[in-house]
Amino acid sequence: MVVQQSKTESALPGTMGLMIPYSAQPIAEKKWSIFRNIEGVTQVMGTVLLWNFAPRKFFSVSGIPLGPGNNEPQKSLIGPGRVSEWLIKGRMPVAGKHEALVERHYGAFYRLKPGKTLEIGGETFTITGVVDIQKGSQIASANFYLDINETRRLVKMESGQVNQLFRRVSDPSKADAAKAAIQNIIPSSSVVSADSFLSLLGTLSRLTGQFQQVTTFVAGLLALLLLVVFLRGAIGERQREAAILRAIGWSRKQVRKQLSAETAL
Repeated sequence: MVVQQSKTESALPGTMGLMIPYSAQPIAEKKWSIFRNIEGVTQVMGTVLLWNFAPRKFFSVSGIPLGPGNNEPQKSLIGPGRVSEWLIKGRMPVAGKHEALVERHYGAFYRLKPGKTLEIGGETFTITGVVDIQKGSQIASANFYLDINETRRLVKMESGQVNQLFRRVSDPSKADAAKAAIQNIIPSSSVVSADSFLSLLGTLSRLTGQFQQVTTFVAGLLALLLLVVFLRGAIGERQREAAILRAIGWSRKQVRKQLSAETAL
């Protein structure tokens, strides 16, 4: 399940550059740390999601917790914390250093690979590895992954603040209660889960089902119209051949039978 806190009003970015998304505002550590005490919640991991608007280019940055002084992430295998599993080239960034991972497709498009450098928030970062986001993990995807403290520093977020929370619930039956508890702690938060997506898809399915007969009828009429146009064109092209057959002694019935058989075939 993913938790985010949005602003009460929406707006477009006033200036280009690195920014905190309006749909994912900072959440203080004293608030989100309480989530661990909610019944049914077994894991909670906070990340920092940033957007960068630049001329003719947009990219997203995800700040993930990295172990101090080494290149191994904390063992919270939920959300972007799983990037170590997705690593296909190079190594993980080292905490506290200007290092980053790049998503495979984005890196291929802009020719970014380990050893290359890029600018994020006016600072230079070195690409240390390439990740390939696995199927089913798209909600945790970003173009670049940095140390969480580096992303906080780039936008001057306070220590411990995050703007995207990933949590795991032990029992799906407790998901609704956990969602209600979170929204009680942070009233302006949005909580999304796999069940939310399934519910949305189910609603769309029922909506399209109501119009199934109408769309089938319209499609049938269009198909019939196309068939008539096709047959008229085909018969028009065969008029000269029909005239030759009549000239050599074929009856009108024989010609019609021949053309009908060919049309049916």
